[in-house]
Amino acid sequence: SEFQACLKINPKAVQAHVEIADILLSQWNFEGVEKQLEAVFKVNPKHVAGLQMKAALKLQERRHEEALVAAEEALKF
Repeated sequence: SEFQACLKINPKAVQAHVEIADILLSQWNFEGVEKQLEAVFKVNPKHVAGLQMKAALKLQERRHEEALVAAEEALKF
């Protein structure tokens, strides 16, 4: 994909990781989403789109408290 090509050029392109995570979430690939988010938060632990994606993941996993924490964290920035 274009996002993977982007990551070959710049592995720290956090938005590409978030976009891949979004695709993986739509495929119910929660482990893949977690891997992408790890890469995002390694570069920027306060990345808003990453925190939003984390909240979306936790909602899909029915981990509502964790989703709320991630969403609230995203709202701080």
